[in-house]
Amino acid sequence: MPIKDLASIINPKINKEIYDIALNLRYRDFISVGLLYKKLLRQEAGACKIPDNWIYVQDKSMGLGRLQLFNNWSPFMVADVDNIIWLGLEYFCSEGDALWSMPDKGLIDLAKEELEKIGIAKKSDLLDGAVIKQKKATLHTSALMKNLIK
Repeated sequence: MPIKDLASIINPKINKEIYDIALNLRYRDFISVGLLYKKLLRQEAGACKIPDNWIYVQDKSMGLGRLQLFNNWSPFMVADVDNIIWLGLEYFCSEGDALWSMPDKGLIDLAKEELEKIGIAKKSDLLDGAVIKQKKATLHTSALMKNLIK
C-alpha cells in the first residue's frame, strides 16, 4: 500500500505536517531481478571483489538502472558468501509497460545479457534467478529529502 494511502486511513489521524508530506510523495514501479552466480568476471578467488554496495548504470542502450551487490551489504544476506555472488538488478518502469509485462524468464534472460554486456558476469556462470515486481515504490526526490531532514 502506498504511504499516502496509508496516511489517509490511519486512525487516529497523524500529524498534519507528516500527513502533507505523505500526500505529496511520488512513486515509480520497479522490477528487481535477483541473480545468483558462482563467480563474477571481475573477481579473484573467493568472495565478491567489487567494493560497492550498488552501482548506477547510465547506459541508454540498457534497461538496467542499478546493480546491487548483496554480498557487500552483509555476509548474512548470502548463504555461502565466500563461494557465490548474489546480485540484484533494478529496472525502473511503469506497471503495464513492456518491461513490467515481460514474463519472469524473459526478465532473467535480459538481466543475464546486460550483466555480460557490461563485463560483470558470464551467462554460463548463473546458478539461479528470481524476479520481484514492486508497485509504487517511493521516489527519493530532493523535495522528500528536504522534508525528512527538517
